[in-house]
Order: sequence, then structure tokens, then C-alpha cells
Amino acid sequence: MKYIPPLTKTGDASYVPYHIPSGEEGSIPRARVFEHPQREILNVITENGYVPDSANLEQLYTAIQKMINDAVPTLTADALIIEGVTFASSVTTNGQVVYFDDGNSHYDLALGGTHIPSGIADVSNNRVYISGRLPDGFITDLSAGTYYLSTSTAGAITSVVPSGTAIEIGDALSDTVLNVDVGETFNRLATTSVAGLVKKSDLATKAGLDKNRYLTEAQFQKLMDDAIAAHILNLDVTNSHSEVIYDGP
Repeated sequence: MKYIPPLTKTGDASYVPYHIPSGEEGSIPRARVFEHPQREILNVITENGYVPDSANLEQLYTAIQKMINDAVPTLTADALIIEGVTFASSVTTNGQVVYFDDGNSHYDLALGGTHIPSGIADVSNNRVYISGRLPDGFITDLSAGTYYLSTSTAGAITSVVPSGTAIEIGDALSDTVLNVDVGETFNRLATTSVAGLVKKSDLATKAGLDKNRYLTEAQFQKLMDDAIAAHILNLDVTNSHSEVIYDGP
């Protein structure tokens, strides 16, 4: 919508009233001045699913309130939920992990190492659980422990820490209840050569270790800096005598 100046005026010219002492004529509004605001208001009302009603003068307020409610996640006693979402056609089952696809303005299946997950899809009710406890039985056959976003099957979770990128999705409270808590992304430390991972031997070389029995302070700091930069999970270091000289998180 653009500003519509008075008849015979252009740009951002203001409307003025008739001025009796000076004889200055008042501004003459164009027809669009009356039409355009009505169409703008009606668009807000109808796009939110309401039928225009001349007897109801609160429809614009109601429509705006609906837009606000739809945009703000719902906080229940157990979970934080985004209501009224749109899913891609690939999202077909409750319990699948999804991410928000900005380009298509909908939620699609998330894949570890490729997407940043938003939460768990509730296809039946058009909503996404961002965090908190899922309803009992929403996902079944769980085992105690932490679940991660699968790097091989889009939308799936796994109790096995994936090789490479590992993103925590939540913890199983029972075999039928998952507490959603999307966590940080980590790179799992590898002991053998795996594409895309950091090997212990590679990390030791990168840190300038010479396989002595102990680490110098400078070597230890370099090792820690490299580990943090790589977001390494479960770092442990041994010397040439197979003695553990660092066993960290």
C-alpha cells in the first residue's frame, strides 16, 4: 500500500482543511483513499479464515490476534510447541525430526550433517515439539539414554552416536516417552581413518606431540585448542606406553 496524496498534489503532500480566513480550499481526496485501506483490512481478515461481516467491527483485531497466537510457540506444562505449521510432503509420520526450510516456508525432514533440526513433528496436529516431553506413546520402542539425529535416514533418530556429526535430539524417559532437548553439534573422535572425522593420531600430530610419556604445558594447551575448535566429543589421549594421559569430556 502506498500513500495517496490529495487531488492535484503529488508525493508526500499532506491533506489540509478548508481555511475560511485565508480562503484556502481544503484538500480533495481521491477515490483510492477510501478503497485501498478497506481492501488492506479485508485481506487481513479473509487471509486468516474469517468472513467479512458488517455487523462485527472487531474482525481486524481478531485476525491480528490470531496471527500473533499462530506465530508464538505454545508453552504447556510439559513442552514448547509451534502450532499451525506446514509440513513438506516427505513428512508423513509423527515423531520424525524436522527442520525449517526457509526457501519453501515449511518444515521438512532433517538429516544429520546437513540440517539444523527444529524439533519433532506432530503431523496429526500440524505442530512441532521444540523442547520438552512428548506425549506418552508418541514414539515407541525407545531405550534408556540419549538419542541423536540420524546421518543416514532423514527424519530418524538413533541411540547410537553417529560417526561424524552428532546432534542430540533428546533423552528417553521410558520406552514410550522422549524428552526433546535439541543439543549442540559434535564431531565424534575417531580412532581409525573415517572420512570427515578427526583421528587421535591426526590430532596428536596436529598438536605437535612427539609421543613422549608426558605432555608439555604448551602441547596440552594446543591439544585442547584443536579439540575445542573441532567440537570433539569424548576426547582421550594416550602416550606411547598406552597410558591414558588425558581422559576428558
